[in-house]
Amino acid sequence: MAADGGAGQGGGSFAVVLRRHRLRSKLTQEELAARAAIGVRTVRDLERGRASRPQRTTVELLAAALGLAGPERDTFLAAARGHAEEALPPTLSCRCLPRSS
Repeated sequence: MAADGGAGQGGGSFAVVLRRHRLRSKLTQEELAARAAIGVRTVRDLERGRASRPQRTTVELLAAALGLAGPERDTFLAAARGHAEEALPPTLSCRCLPRSS
């Protein structure tokens, strides 16, 4: 489908996170852009990983348009900043130390 562009071809983890949330919300790129009051080209570029550092305002508009709140929103914002380790669930991001005998 042309509305989904070439997502998955480029980019970083935010591209993957954004596309996953959009698809889970059952929105096209055009619908998400309209809800977020941003250009569809911006959504396409973000999903393709062409925009490596999205503006915080843009990311916040996308989070609101996707209905993200709480930890899910925090994870989304962290992914946009390039902090993949912050985007992991707490159980996966902590290191387990061996037990001392």
